[in-house]
Amino acid sequence: MFFNYINKYKLIQGTVFYEKENNSPSTLKNIKINLYRIKKLKSSSEFNLYQKKLISSTKTNRYGKYLFVVKNNFHIVEIDIKNLPRGTGALEKELQSGKGSHQKYNFIVRKIHNIECDTSKNFSLNYKAPENSSIDKIRLSYENKLIDKRNKISQYLNALYDKNSLRSRFTSQVPIKSTTTVLKEIRDYIDNKNSDPSVVKRAEKLIRHTLPDLDKTYLSSDGHFNIHYTLSGENAIKGSIRNPKQVPAYIKHIADAFENVRNITCIKRGFTHPILHKEKDSMDIYVYNLKGVYGYTSSINIFKSSKGTRTASCYIAVDNSYSPLKGFKKSREDCLNVTAAHEYFHAVQFACNIDADFWWMEASATWNEDEIYDDVNDYVDYLKKFFSYPDRSLDKTSYDGVIFAKYLSEYFDGYNTIKKIWTVQAESHRNSIEAIDKTLRENYTNENISTAYNRFAAFNYSPSQFYKEGYLWTTPLSYQNTHKLYPVKSQKLKLNHLSSNYLLFKNLPNSFNVFIEYPISYLLGLKIIKKKNNSNEYEIIKLPFNTHANMAEIKIANFDNQYPEICFVPSNLEKEKDKLPYSYKS
Repeated sequence: MFFNYINKYKLIQGTVFYEKENNSPSTLKNIKINLYRIKKLKSSSEFNLYQKKLISSTKTNRYGKYLFVVKNNFHIVEIDIKNLPRGTGALEKELQSGKGSHQKYNFIVRKIHNIECDTSKNFSLNYKAPENSSIDKIRLSYENKLIDKRNKISQYLNALYDKNSLRSRFTSQVPIKSTTTVLKEIRDYIDNKNSDPSVVKRAEKLIRHTLPDLDKTYLSSDGHFNIHYTLSGENAIKGSIRNPKQVPAYIKHIADAFENVRNITCIKRGFTHPILHKEKDSMDIYVYNLKGVYGYTSSINIFKSSKGTRTASCYIAVDNSYSPLKGFKKSREDCLNVTAAHEYFHAVQFACNIDADFWWMEASATWNEDEIYDDVNDYVDYLKKFFSYPDRSLDKTSYDGVIFAKYLSEYFDGYNTIKKIWTVQAESHRNSIEAIDKTLRENYTNENISTAYNRFAAFNYSPSQFYKEGYLWTTPLSYQNTHKLYPVKSQKLKLNHLSSNYLLFKNLPNSFNVFIEYPISYLLGLKIIKKKNNSNEYEIIKLPFNTHANMAEIKIANFDNQYPEICFVPSNLEKEKDKLPYSYKS
């Protein structure tokens, strides 16, 4: 009987020592110690999933000692650092207890400034963050709560109509891709009864006088687009035109480009046709000096459907020259082509749901550019921002969110998936994440926004391997941490919804383990990406979801003979919940 008791139970005990400077250690009483049971839920040769559950707590006695009597299973003993004397910390917060005989686990407490430095050093990659346009800078300041909505709208107006009044920190030489969603934000502000009257009055005045007088028109070959332009003043079409009655080649090119975009987008692919203004048979395209803006789509009349969604008729404006002096890098024709594809898709969106999230409106409009004018690749520049900030939530992106649209179309039935998302968006959903989620759930088995994002985060580590045009995306991915020395002591991080961290491990020992802890209340995606020796290809290992697991162990043996590095990719797969806390060590 006594023998069976010994085999079934064991003692976990220890002492909390306080090491003062130049003194022999003393002990600390009344320090809280927590005991966790570790239950293995799933196992493979490369990972273990565990459930870590608090089962008991105690405090050290007057001699600094603690004691637990437990069943002979796996446990973790943790010192409660909130209970330590002010200005002190523990060299190790938790210690692991395996199966076996009675064990002692001592904790060492020191003054914080005397705690030994982590032997694992973090290295940041030297990369230059991409320059933002003035609109992106204003939006970023608003999202980070550096300015309020009133100031955001005021600075929008300055950026579009009065650059001399724009604050210096918002100035930029980067052309603005599209002001479609900016104009939508300004109009929404005007319609809001709680808005500042002085800002509303200024906005109404500036928007009312947006379009200049353009004295010439040209109807496209198939009659679907009426091009407005002029040959005089700052808005003139550049180039030698001896006969004023002759239509400039650039105007004909604009007409042909829009006809081509319409034919592919709506006729061949079946996207919703834009709503024409009143009883018009053609859409108005205005060509004038946009002063560093590619183009924009502006609503004219707004309609409310029985489903509660709003749609709108609209017109489109494009630049008269796309001159390098305005910051444009590609030829006039290339800039015009992608602008036509981008802005026409905004008109399609306006016919579905004018209140869709601006990030998805811009992401999918940018996607349409490359679908129709594949050789221009103007979108590639916008991906620099995405790869520089992978810890930014998906719905906080803008034009750079095109990478998610490309991922969806390449891995989920091409343009049909994008079309289905906009069909769902037209039915009832203002929130585009919800529209994407519903589309995936209803059309693809065991798929949703979380499963899609989980793979997406892994594929972005090696674009050339997983995307058709990934070889063009040369911006280096920004790592949250890079480790080269071991062991790595506990690192604490947080992730907002639909965002990822990339944790790089190099110069690894022959046998390597990473432990990660996270709350059960969040949906966390975990991937291991292993680079193959003498190759630019990567192997992805996805840890399975388990709603009861809150701890994982990643195991890699004989590492240095197979892989020069690995990347550990945790992702917050929640649609809205931010600040997912997790910690890892190795």
